[in-house]
Amino acid sequence: MKKLFTFMAVAVVALTLTVSTASAKPGNGQPFQALWNEIDEIRAEIAAITGVIEDPDAWIDSFFDVFVEIDAHEDDVDELQTQIDELRDELTELQSTCEDCCAPVCEPTDEICDGVDNDCDGEVDETYPEEGLSCQTGQHGICSEGLQICTENGLQCEPTNTPLAEVCNGIDDDCDGTIDEGLDCGCVDLDDPATYGSAVTYDSTYGTYYVHGNVTLCTDTYDMAGKNIQMLMPHDNHTFDCDGSTLTGAGPIGGTSAAFFVACGQINTGYMCETNATIANCTIENFNIGISSRTASHVTIRNNTFRDLNYGVSLKGVVYGTVADNTFENMNYDAISLSKSLVLPYNRSEWNDITDNHITDSGQYGINLFMADNNTVAHNWITGTTYYGVRLYESADNTVYDNYLDNTTNAYAYSPSGWTNDWHVAPGPGPNILGGVFMGGNYWSDYTGVDTTGDGIGDTLVPHTSSGGIQGGDGDGLPLVL
Repeated sequence: MKKLFTFMAVAVVALTLTVSTASAKPGNGQPFQALWNEIDEIRAEIAAITGVIEDPDAWIDSFFDVFVEIDAHEDDVDELQTQIDELRDELTELQSTCEDCCAPVCEPTDEICDGVDNDCDGEVDETYPEEGLSCQTGQHGICSEGLQICTENGLQCEPTNTPLAEVCNGIDDDCDGTIDEGLDCGCVDLDDPATYGSAVTYDSTYGTYYVHGNVTLCTDTYDMAGKNIQMLMPHDNHTFDCDGSTLTGAGPIGGTSAAFFVACGQINTGYMCETNATIANCTIENFNIGISSRTASHVTIRNNTFRDLNYGVSLKGVVYGTVADNTFENMNYDAISLSKSLVLPYNRSEWNDITDNHITDSGQYGINLFMADNNTVAHNWITGTTYYGVRLYESADNTVYDNYLDNTTNAYAYSPSGWTNDWHVAPGPGPNILGGVFMGGNYWSDYTGVDTTGDGIGDTLVPHTSSGGIQGGDGDGLPLVL
């Protein structure tokens, strides 16, 4: 306690005397000047181990008696020198024992992302608002999610999870890039909860199967009347493989909304997430909608058969999706529909690939793009639709090529002035959908032009506009011919 008191006294003397002007110091002669120089040296040493004392007046008030003691000897050089010597001895001892009680000097510099209070304002890395935000680490499985933190090496994405032992759940638990390796997970029988494991749970109140991991169904025909399957799972890379099973609903009218829902946590939300969901090898019949996805990305729908539905695939506000190698038979309305989401911020469906599908006998449209941009529609067979084989409405920058179109009206396209779509690609090597050697536009059952060069591409009556259905100056400049 004596040492601490003496240390404070030294600080008070140093600060008090240095805040005074030179003319206010007692004793302006040479002897006194030397003493003031020593006091300044002591002050500098104190600052080196304690930092800057921001409020010297508070120290002065607290240790007024010390001033009086020192000030009473200001006319006696020898006595003042003795006092200073004693204080220096105390300071020397303090310096040797002060490692745990003295704060280091903080010299302000520009704040950088390093986990240190560089500008000495009591806050660490406050100029980096991205710290604490979620990020992708580049690692696999549960280690892929992270948070941005400031380290001595700058802003880094640190995983929020560490590797765990692999279990049968369709997730890469040990972060090695392989899912459920070395485990016999078996197939899932929707009618037998004992087979669900951790990949499926069933809510009997709503008739909903919730998917939490990869699922391969035990091949069967499942009565799904009043039931549905929901994949509400951002960043999970889950696959639902029916393995040839048939899912049968209660009928297009009065049945549940869809056999499958794919979305981000909640179905009716504008929140966009990277769903990474795949649905494959299913036969889906007698539902209102076969597969419905909203405000999601990287949804893959492949090698399924859709039969006797109102709508086959309905994507609302979906980006980077794939609908490929599917068969659609007897849709009451649309086989494949891409549109904007129904809730804020009304995301448009963009950057989706609709390829290699077979669509027959749709009651309204084969492929319908409504407020959907930058999508590719290619290599599809679309026949027997009642209205339009392909419809683009208020949609732009879509590419429609190498499709086989034989419908009541093959295409309709309307967009505001200045919005365009491409109905062919630059000529290139095939084979095209007719087996021809060159790629170009689409095959149109209503095209009556002639191929004058023998390359399988029409040269007259171009661009083809499907009897004026393609508006706004667009059209197929390279129609394929048999």
